[in-house]
Amino acid sequence: MMKKIVRLLIVTSSTFTFLTNMIGGVSLAEETKSTEFNFKKYEFWVEKCRLLKEDKQYSQALNACEQAISLKPKKDNIQLWLARGDALLQLGQYREAAISYDWVLQEDKKNVPALVQKCSALLGLSNYEGALESCNLALERSENWENIKQIKNYWGNIPLAKVLYIKGSVFRRKEEYEQATKYFDNALKQDNNFALAYAGKCGVLADQKEYVEAKETCEKAIERFNNPHSTEELTDEQTDESTKNSVNIADASDAIIWYETGRVKQKLNEQAEALNNFNLAIQVNPRYSQALARKSEILNKMERYQEALDNCESALKGDKQWSDTKGLAYIWYQRSAALLGLQKYEEALASSENAIAIDHKYAEAWNNKAVSLWKLGQYEAAEKAIKTSVLNYSGSYYAQGYANRGRILSSLNKHDEAILAYGYASQNIENLDKKSLHVFWLNKGVAEMQSKDMKEPQKYQNALFSIGKSITFQPSFAAYYNKGIILSRLGDNIMPKVSELEDIRNQKQYQKAIANYQNAIESFDKANELLPGNYLVLTGKAIVLMNWGTLDKQKEALKEFDKALRVNPSYSLAIKKRKELIKQMTNSLRLNDAIKNQ
Repeated sequence: MMKKIVRLLIVTSSTFTFLTNMIGGVSLAEETKSTEFNFKKYEFWVEKCRLLKEDKQYSQALNACEQAISLKPKKDNIQLWLARGDALLQLGQYREAAISYDWVLQEDKKNVPALVQKCSALLGLSNYEGALESCNLALERSENWENIKQIKNYWGNIPLAKVLYIKGSVFRRKEEYEQATKYFDNALKQDNNFALAYAGKCGVLADQKEYVEAKETCEKAIERFNNPHSTEELTDEQTDESTKNSVNIADASDAIIWYETGRVKQKLNEQAEALNNFNLAIQVNPRYSQALARKSEILNKMERYQEALDNCESALKGDKQWSDTKGLAYIWYQRSAALLGLQKYEEALASSENAIAIDHKYAEAWNNKAVSLWKLGQYEAAEKAIKTSVLNYSGSYYAQGYANRGRILSSLNKHDEAILAYGYASQNIENLDKKSLHVFWLNKGVAEMQSKDMKEPQKYQNALFSIGKSITFQPSFAAYYNKGIILSRLGDNIMPKVSELEDIRNQKQYQKAIANYQNAIESFDKANELLPGNYLVLTGKAIVLMNWGTLDKQKEALKEFDKALRVNPSYSLAIKKRKELIKQMTNSLRLNDAIKNQ
């Protein structure tokens, strides 16, 4: 009995060792000397290469294919080299993929799968002429496509529709949109359920800013992707067989469908849906740089800056394909925006400069550079950068650039130049972020208050209009405080002297001045509600009451000055005006006493 138990334990231990060695990749074959499972057996690695490729495990498939090739390098390994190229293509290693296909074409210069896949690899490398040449060579045999022996032997599915789609994609990259649409349509004639061809058409429409039609086309792409065997809208040119064998490229290329849909939704300002589409694209292809970059743009707009920064980092490490953005400069620009949101101004400046180094006329990147410099207190450098930004803008007026130019010029006390910049921004104000409109109008109003070129009544009326617009978009402490200052000064400008009040015309002016003072006090009170106990507000209100001129209002003013000085005992304006007030009140009391004694 004891011997049986010992033997059983030995078998169990041996089994455990066998499983561990399998998983660990140790040379088990040498220990077991198995003839059926041999890591150095060529046929084993060939089959593993094929199965892993079919299972879309491309990194593992690549290793298996290369292992098989290394065991018999002199053998006619066309299918292995094709599989190796396909794995590299899916992994975004386009140059290596093209080399694999070239090896096949050295052995068989008319190998259709190699020509098709090389076309796709060269597209990834932005070698458009080479891609077209390769696709055209493949399409020379389109007459009897399904019966080509090379296609039948190929470890995968290369329908004619796919080749037409790839060729259309090349023309799209070349911005030859009519030709691109023609080939996407030809692909759909071969297979009306080819989702990628609809996505390609959607992309062309989006490139041409036909966003509503693009959205409809992208919806067809998603519908075909989710239901690839739909039989609606079949044309006479389609056979039952082609419908049954609808193109199903469930690889990283599927991400294109979600990406194009997201891009259109983004342009239509359907940000939440666009974000969801980009997430689906990234789920299919985690290295999809364009999708990661556009996702970061949405996250920046949502003020989710850390997430945006994380996606920028992923995009920089991804497949680095930037066909419908400003290239690598775009992601550096988005990175600078995220860092500005995180208040990391030195890093934001560096990222915007990286974008400019790639694209020297990138207006938005110059804008972010200017904002970074302004935040760092480098106003003169910021002014130079923002001037370059608005000059390089391709549209009529760069609203964001001119708005920031206005703010920077105000920081340099160039208020009248700032007013001009705000005027240019307002020409294209619909392009400003709605969240920032209240700030735009506030800044414009503050610049108008300090204008040296405009006469006083006019500049205050202009400023009052701008501040009013700011409050309409979003009430704020700063807006109500500045409104109070403006109304106070408008009242001061028309308030007649006491000796002039006998004139009826002056009495009307007096009533207008008092109305401005009353409105000013209301504005200061609203500012105080938003930020209670602020010494600037208390001082502003006190000055209005002081200028009102009656003894009762002067007594109220004294109380407000005292409140302000309790908050900030060293505030010089409050100290100065309080002294003036006491002198006025003393004179008023003497005058009253003199009148009583008469």
